[in-house]
Amino acid sequence: MELTEAGRVFVEKARSALMQIQLAVRLAHAAHAGRSNLLIIGHSPYADQAWVSSLIKIRLRTFPDLHVSIMTMFAPNLVESVRAGELNLALVTAPEDDDQIIAVPFARAPLYVAFLETHPAARSERVVLADLAKDDWILFSREVHPMVHDAILDAARRQGITPKKVHDIMGVRQAIHLVSLVSEGLGIAILSEPLALEIQAKGIAVKPIADKSLSVPTCLVMRADDKSPLIKEFLPRIPEQVHR
Repeated sequence: MELTEAGRVFVEKARSALMQIQLAVRLAHAAHAGRSNLLIIGHSPYADQAWVSSLIKIRLRTFPDLHVSIMTMFAPNLVESVRAGELNLALVTAPEDDDQIIAVPFARAPLYVAFLETHPAARSERVVLADLAKDDWILFSREVHPMVHDAILDAARRQGITPKKVHDIMGVRQAIHLVSLVSEGLGIAILSEPLALEIQAKGIAVKPIADKSLSVPTCLVMRADDKSPLIKEFLPRIPEQVHR
């Protein structure tokens, strides 16, 4: 049975509420244990796991018993949780400008396109948006990734490209079925590098997009007024990622 649009929105809001409850439980456990060395880091479901692993492996001399807790949620929820003090840090792809947060560039990677191997552009090493002008586009909705969604459509407008139709992906469950949407010929999908490189399906090709304006930054986001000694010691030890 297919969910209606209202049903999908309800499911996403319910999932967000559940994550907030999980956060509250972790914070309560930490307070009960008297733990002042707990660092809660959030990231998108589509963040490169190597990035997350590199953060977990950081060790601090002043905080030898540092405990890192990881939470997964979408970009807008990550920023909200950092502002509210529920997360200490968050890996956020293309965060919006906000006076309440500081965004430290962490890594940059191109967006990718997933399409049928029979697509005319499938033989190219890199794809330009003009190659996709005659296709329906499958994108993460503005609610899920506002800056990435806008960057794609702005780049298309600058090049005089109007996609035939834009299908929005609202959440994780739909993203899981993204391969099926592409396989069934419903359109091409434009997505972030980590998610793109996970696609290993017969008949589907995955290629990077050449447009440099669609090489999106992932930033480590923190509250602008966070003066925590733990944060101050942690940030300088963040390993530099390979910028593409």
